[in-house]
Amino acid sequence: ADAGADFAPQLKVQLRRVLPPALQPQRIHCIDSIPRLASAKLDNTSLAALDEDWQRREVTASTSGSGDAPRGATEEAIAAIWRKALGQGDAGRDDDFFDSGGDSLGALSLMFGIEEVLGIELPVTIIFSPLVLVREGEGAPLFIVHGVGGNVMELFAFGRQTVFDGPIYAIQARGLDGSCEPNRSIAAMADDYLAVIRSTFPQGPYHLAGYSSGGLTALEIARRMRAAGKTPASLILIDTQTHARQWPFAVWAGHLGARARHHVQILRDLPPRERLSHAAAAVLSFVRRVSWRLGSQPAPDEPMPSRIPPALQGVYDATLLAVARYRPARYDGEILLIVPQTIDALRARPERIWRDRCTALSVRNVPGDHRSMIQGENAAHIAQIFSRALAQ
Repeated sequence: ADAGADFAPQLKVQLRRVLPPALQPQRIHCIDSIPRLASAKLDNTSLAALDEDWQRREVTASTSGSGDAPRGATEEAIAAIWRKALGQGDAGRDDDFFDSGGDSLGALSLMFGIEEVLGIELPVTIIFSPLVLVREGEGAPLFIVHGVGGNVMELFAFGRQTVFDGPIYAIQARGLDGSCEPNRSIAAMADDYLAVIRSTFPQGPYHLAGYSSGGLTALEIARRMRAAGKTPASLILIDTQTHARQWPFAVWAGHLGARARHHVQILRDLPPRERLSHAAAAVLSFVRRVSWRLGSQPAPDEPMPSRIPPALQGVYDATLLAVARYRPARYDGEILLIVPQTIDALRARPERIWRDRCTALSVRNVPGDHRSMIQGENAAHIAQIFSRALAQ
């Protein structure tokens, strides 16, 4: 019999009321029959393909306009800006920007487009606030710390898909609204964010996570909790690296060797007239890398868009400087590290950096690279890892 479109979500709600988090299903499929092999055993390959197909359809549904059409000239203008920021054709009145595939840079494009087309000056605080509720819940909360840009909108894609009993919060950087100076050290960020956590939930336990440079801050928060006798329930780092100066020497030397092989391969493929200029640029790059190892300046990261609010640029620069100055001590606890399958050949593998800096390290791989791993369809894989880790 046809179970109906509402059967699976309604069953999921009922199961959350009677089952502990570890036993709650992440997804429910309504199928005519269970696929089996000729031996009558479960066909796990077909079941996995079914689940992957469900995830693809779910992402497609979440990134297409499904609400009422825009009304009036103003809404039509905003819809056009929306479509340009997202690179897609539909925009409904009730659609959520981040559920539709938007990220932090896309939100900035949306804001600037509205200012330019409609002549309305929007305050940066329309996007940024210190503590952002990603998803409601009851139980031990999860706090996710921002990456180098300081805001957390890019964390919504996997945060909202995480199956978890407690609420999920994202912590953004001080100074995004221009009302105060940004923190310029990981320690200062950890102190600030721990105060926010304790003011929101005075009693633990807490779950901690961080994306990119935010993992360093989450690590320092965890260290402070342990010093106060309150070990965090979990600590998850999403593709987090220290500054190259803090890598183990063997990792750093291997990284330089990989860069050398990378440039040699490029030189072989270049026309003779272009080889000299590329070789000169490669030598300059090596000189800068060595200076980063010996000095205190931050290594270059992904460039921010040319037009961003001064406050956001200040947070970006301050965070890079904080990462360059940070020297992580050994963490007497367990770390779950999520690593993208595609790692830039010019970057070190994060697991090599953290393997000897904690009591126990668990590594999970997900599709994508540093940026795309938390976006679109790839975000569902991170959500699955979070769901399992938090349930344990």
